Amino acid sequence: MDSLPNEILCRALRAAFVSFAEVDANSALQREVLRSVCPLWRDAIDSDAHAWSYIFITYSTPSDKLDLWLSKSKTVPLLVDMHFPNTLAPLEVQRLPDLLGVLVPFAPRCARLRIRVANNRIGVYTFGLLAALQLDGLAALDIIMAPPYQSPRIPTFAHTPPPILTRLSFYHSFPTWGDRSAFASVTFLTLSNLTLFPRPFLAELREFFASMLFLEHLVLNYVDPHMITLPSGPNRRIILDRLLCLEFAMKRARCLEFLMVLSAPNLESLSVTLDREEDVLPCLQQCGSRFSSVMSLQVACCFTSYSVLASGLEGFHALVYLDGRKSPGFPLAFYGAALTTANLCPELYKVCVSDLPVALVEDILRGHLASSFRPNMVVCANAPSNAGAPYAQYWLSGDRIASRSVFVDTQI
Repeated sequence: MDSLPNEILCRALRAAFVSFAEVDANSALQREVLRSVCPLWRDAIDSDAHAWSYIFITYSTPSDKLDLWLSKSKTVPLLVDMHFPNTLAPLEVQRLPDLLGVLVPFAPRCARLRIRVANNRIGVYTFGLLAALQLDGLAALDIIMAPPYQSPRIPTFAHTPPPILTRLSFYHSFPTWGDRSAFASVTFLTLSNLTLFPRPFLAELREFFASMLFLEHLVLNYVDPHMITLPSGPNRRIILDRLLCLEFAMKRARCLEFLMVLSAPNLESLSVTLDREEDVLPCLQQCGSRFSSVMSLQVACCFTSYSVLASGLEGFHALVYLDGRKSPGFPLAFYGAALTTANLCPELYKVCVSDLPVALVEDILRGHLASSFRPNMVVCANAPSNAGAPYAQYWLSGDRIASRSVFVDTQI
């Protein structure tokens, strides 16, 4: 390894140990750990600008160290993660202007910005400081505020949103800009825990959604359905026709209320998270009738009866991929539904299950299930253990298992 060029060594380190391109607080720590292994690794990481593209900032980050990290990043796009907890003392708050001031000359290279603030007062103060940043290259923005935030009007940035902004995520909060025209470039929107905002704010939300004519991926986690104020007229049809992926987690009443006003004829991927078992059937039936074009479905619900799953899947005629790894009771419910229901999702090609030993899954497939599906069906089964558990993929052909492969991974 001593003879490897730094560039090749650094690529190997990133591939084997850490992804420096992910906005994850652990990556900064992992980077420092790798640097301490030996001088060769330290020199390789120090010479690689991509290793320094992730910048983690908290109240205890020394300004000179932050400046060094930013300088090492050279010209690569930056992923900046700011975390200010609720325990900031007055003296620590006074450090924030100097700390954030270090970012000013590097702001145009910031491609993704994540702000996590556990105190509303500090949040308003932080956003006031950020208003001076010229974030012309910002493509993704995540704002995570303390719940519940007292006012939805976060003074995020004084200037127009960046022209290439494509991804927005808001938790317990919602920003305001004077000009929302730049939101037309947003394709991925996440809204979480927005339930306490006053009715007058809905008009601003309607303007916000009206500008998102290229939205393709929408994530809604425990959001008041009244806040999804899509515009009327041609723009409403344009937004819904472009929507390709929808993820939502809601209680039954809110879920049904939300689905009654949403119809996306070209939706390809759907993820549904429900808290109570009795909510599963009515919500899945409503989804099947509203989103008949869905090809990929992920369910995170509780199943104790195969009839609930069988009835819930009746409307998904185009379904190709079904993921139930986050659903307790899903494996047995799916097996029962497949054995008792003729033509259950006739286009279904791949199913992911979990919480059953691989050997047991194989026995069930070999003895009962293989003849229920079309040839070349793929079933992926996770073993019941933590991340890194083995899983198996089964290729079914007629009434037998044509082949079987076992892997050790965290994803299927």
